[in-house]
Amino acid sequence: MPQIIQSGKIIGQINPDLAERFNLNKKLILISGTTDSNASLIAANLGKEDGLTVLGTTIVVKKIINKQINEQGITTHRVCGDWICGGASNAGCGILSEFYSDLEIKELSRQINPTKNTSLNLLPLNSKGERFPINNSNLEPILGPRPVSDSLYLHALFEGLANIELKGWEKLQELTGSLPKKIITIGGGSKNPQWRKIREKIINIPIVSCNKTSSFGTALLAINGS
Repeated sequence: MPQIIQSGKIIGQINPDLAERFNLNKKLILISGTTDSNASLIAANLGKEDGLTVLGTTIVVKKIINKQINEQGITTHRVCGDWICGGASNAGCGILSEFYSDLEIKELSRQINPTKNTSLNLLPLNSKGERFPINNSNLEPILGPRPVSDSLYLHALFEGLANIELKGWEKLQELTGSLPKKIITIGGGSKNPQWRKIREKIINIPIVSCNKTSSFGTALLAINGS
């Protein structure tokens, strides 16, 4: 097994031959990194009473906890002196791109009234099987019936994804004893105001968007390490 090194630690210096080959500074130092979702957490400057939702190809939820948790389907990391607990669904923005382009999502979202419900109970997994908030490799997506209206279908997909996120937070509440007082969202899906309002209605927790990226969090980790 490889050696485990704490995130944000100096682990060496760039190989001089490689530095010369790629025209890089020969004094560059190498610092141990972390996962993309943990880097997003650093970028969002998450507080101890906040939660983080990453809306990328999949949905990831994370929060800072007091001690390590060992539970199937749950990840626990040590980052910047804090224990980070979380889980990742197989559902996320990936399913939206199966049906719509980015431009179509933006235009159709404007037609959505987030205060109304569609009554379409979709389970928009990207494929068969789920790992969080439940662990079931045989769970089948529910993507129909599909209404004639494209905006109504997109609305239903948003609702289905929000319900998965809600169950994720309920699972973390079960394990940690508390829900976040505020959810910070990062990732491509965080830019959609209609989806954010649907999520707030279903999850019943204030949600704010963060325009930082995981690469920004990685840079912060490197600065602290150096």
